[in-house]
Amino acid sequence: MPDDRNHTDVRDAVARLCADFPGQYWRDKDRQKQYPVEFVEALTEGGYLSVLIPEEYGGAGMDIAAACAILEEIQRSGANSGACHAQMYTMGTLLRHGSDAQKRQYLPDIAGGKLRLQAFGVTEPSAPEALPVITFGDSVSIHFNGEEIRAIHLPHGHTDGDAVVYFSGSNVVHMGDDFFAGRFPFVDLSTGGSVQGLVVAVRSVLEQLPPDVKIIPGHGPLSGREDLQVYLEMVEESLELVSAGIEAGKSLKELQGAGMPDRWADWGGGFIDSDRWIEILYESLQGS
Repeated sequence: MPDDRNHTDVRDAVARLCADFPGQYWRDKDRQKQYPVEFVEALTEGGYLSVLIPEEYGGAGMDIAAACAILEEIQRSGANSGACHAQMYTMGTLLRHGSDAQKRQYLPDIAGGKLRLQAFGVTEPSAPEALPVITFGDSVSIHFNGEEIRAIHLPHGHTDGDAVVYFSGSNVVHMGDDFFAGRFPFVDLSTGGSVQGLVVAVRSVLEQLPPDVKIIPGHGPLSGREDLQVYLEMVEESLELVSAGIEAGKSLKELQGAGMPDRWADWGGGFIDSDRWIEILYESLQGS
């Protein structure tokens, strides 16, 4: 497996692997509700899911930064690391707490792809001290390292349970999945999300942000206020387009056939393409 101090070669290699699994592959898996077996097998064969396993057990023996680089590149490509990240970190329990005999028995098979370790179960009830001591409905502030950190609930956007986190001293805001930078977003209508609510949420955030703020999106690169404004324009224009089509009596297939305006044509490079985005808009408007 390629390696260097900054993991540049690892990132490049993962990007090349992911190029063999374009957006259409992920859209098909999503629609068919299938596990991406081929993608996970390719990562396994390349040794990318065993980077944290010591070399003596057949792994790459690399550090956590390499594992992060792999997952980052998977996400950056528009793929979904949710199908494979557990293979990398759940075996950490075996590495730290397993006996020598258990490591010899299981780790080589995990590294070689013969054994999948995707999850583990906790059979004991949570201790009282492990349960949340702070919950919030609208907002909450905590103070850490001399900085106020505010979490604000933005209902009915991506889902009905999302929050935006403001790091006031650092001038940074984490938008989570209410912001897909430079790409069409996934709005989970089945869990209380709506595109209309997403517009309200993003507008409310923009009203509070200074010009030089740094914004961390749920998907995409580090962004600024102008990037979030363009994202809002895309969502608003998309809503107007599909709403006008519905009023004109057009079907979903007709709207998908017409597609999105040229300005937003390259926003479908992630796992939500133009057809899926129009479908989300259509269903959100029909359900309103």
